[in-house]
Amino acid sequence: MKGVKVRIYPNREQRELLDRHFGACRFVYNAALELKQTLWKEHGEKISWQDMVKQLKEAKEDQAWLGEVKAEALQQSIRHLDTAYQKFFKGAGYPKFKSKRGEQSFTQVQTLRVKSRAIVFMRREIKFRCSKRDLFDLQQSRIRKITWSKDPTDKYWASLLIDHAPSALEPNGEAIGIDLGLKEFITTSDGEVVGNPRYLRKAEAKLKRLQRSLSRKRKGSQNRKKAAKRVAVQHQRVAWKRRDFHHKLSKRIVDENQVICLESLNISGMLKNHSLAKSVGDAGWGAFVSMLQYKAKWYGREVRQVGRFEPTSKKCSGCGWKDQGLTLAHRTFHCQECGLEMDRDLNAAINIKNICIGMSCPDLKPVETEPVGGLRSRKSDLTLKL
Repeated sequence: MKGVKVRIYPNREQRELLDRHFGACRFVYNAALELKQTLWKEHGEKISWQDMVKQLKEAKEDQAWLGEVKAEALQQSIRHLDTAYQKFFKGAGYPKFKSKRGEQSFTQVQTLRVKSRAIVFMRREIKFRCSKRDLFDLQQSRIRKITWSKDPTDKYWASLLIDHAPSALEPNGEAIGIDLGLKEFITTSDGEVVGNPRYLRKAEAKLKRLQRSLSRKRKGSQNRKKAAKRVAVQHQRVAWKRRDFHHKLSKRIVDENQVICLESLNISGMLKNHSLAKSVGDAGWGAFVSMLQYKAKWYGREVRQVGRFEPTSKKCSGCGWKDQGLTLAHRTFHCQECGLEMDRDLNAAINIKNICIGMSCPDLKPVETEPVGGLRSRKSDLTLKL
């Protein structure tokens, strides 16, 4: 399956209709969460989501305004609460009450109709905009589910889950090793370097000014709401730029290589380091690796990962000698056995590729290491100014 998120442009009547659904689903979710907590604390009992759905009819009698929205949306909000509890029992955080501030959403799973430039919702045609490729997929595929949402900047969106069967790319026998970093976003075993754009760092000065202006506004005032929206818009622009960069780079790598070799990083552990947390979050390694993995499945490619404890940076890619004294301050790898000297990130990328190729892949050859004088740089051609 594939998710397609499109920007929708509802008129005033349609916005009021969607807002009623957001509020009703939030109310039902919070009421169901309070019911589950009360039953467990006072009586030690559990209640299934099916039993809570049956109680919706009684709730509509007490709250007549709940009958103005689709019953399916209310039922799905209870299903979402049940999913949140299942994730909690598997180690995630405890479900929280939803707030009217921040992102709002509700889900619909019944049959939907999508026209050339409109989605039909409760006999109303809501206009949307997307790329030609996504529009073709929407018109040719079966829509399984749609999630309507409104973000903190008051933009409306529709996320559609559709059946997706992309055609696999022709095998080309190419393999590449990729070393992720903070100074340079990626260094490949071919000697290519893609610089880290650092979108959040570049926007910090403006965000600081906007946040300072927000803190001066009186709580509950209209000016504070406007200032909060300006902060949210700036954060959204940073996120969009980073996502666009990740999409373009991941698509190019998948198109050019049959096997993509990566290192398995403990990103959650790195985020606990207060000296690196902001830079690691700004790079967005997790989102980039996720894009590589699902695009590789779409197009018949393969992503392989080496263990996080593999000494790819400390091991010589020529002879295998290990430099136990190598630190982050050393940007060049010097081998005391064979005399190899090269950039440490390039050496790590070559090691990652050679280790992954050894995983039952006889058609691909390991990299023959030679001292490399310079690295090819590719920095600014994958960014989009928003």
